[in-house]
Amino acid sequence: MAGIDAAVWSAHASLTWDDFGADPNPAAYEDAHSHIDYDYTWTVTSEIDGGRAAYGIEGLQLHARLHRGLSWVRPSCRTESLLRHEQGHLDLAELLRRQEQPGIEAGLYKTRRPARGRNAEQQKQSAREDSAIRIADRLAPLLSKLAEARKRYDSETDYGADAGAQSTYDAKFAALRP
Repeated sequence: MAGIDAAVWSAHASLTWDDFGADPNPAAYEDAHSHIDYDYTWTVTSEIDGGRAAYGIEGLQLHARLHRGLSWVRPSCRTESLLRHEQGHLDLAELLRRQEQPGIEAGLYKTRRPARGRNAEQQKQSAREDSAIRIADRLAPLLSKLAEARKRYDSETDYGADAGAQSTYDAKFAALRP
């Protein structure tokens, strides 16, 4: 996750066209593309259970983010309404994160798993690796929901061209901000 140039969703900041650093895709129908996913950090806890280390996951921090180097806009199409539509993609990711994170956490926090390895250092390393895999597995359905929601958003708003439909979404997204 580290090292990726990304704009992380914030209630106090919005995307700018400077966040779209990739070259436009000439074969794409859309005038802009936002590459969005989730970044996460977590804490691995461990305890000795029956002479073996067992690990758990706590403190999951999940953030919607836009990858600047994979997001693009056609230079001739840089309008405020299109930028607002692209912000909507990131807002949609944040909305889904808020809805789904409690269920993701519940499936992770309540279980402890044995740590692989023959010694404490190997067990510590495997706990980090295995916990990352468990989190990624729990996030896969969220990413699928996000992909479907984004398709529906683009379809219903005609990529932001339908002002009435876009306004309906904008009102939903406004509720995310104080």
